[in-house]
Amino acid sequence: MTMLMKQLKLHINFQYKAIIIFWIAALLIKGITSVMDLREIREGFLQHILKSFNCNYIVYSSKYFYHTG
Repeated sequence: MTMLMKQLKLHINFQYKAIIIFWIAALLIKGITSVMDLREIREGFLQHILKSFNCNYIVYSSKYFYHTG
């Protein structure tokens, strides 16, 4: 009887580990796809900013204005 209980306990522990590994893999895949989408949005946003002369001028002038080195 104790051997059967040990086997059942090992089986339950294995199932928990399998479920945890499955959810970790699923969340990693979802996170990677979300990051890829955000990166595309960010690239489009940065291209829009870099095309604007006024924003470009403000970025570079503030860089030299706040330089304390």
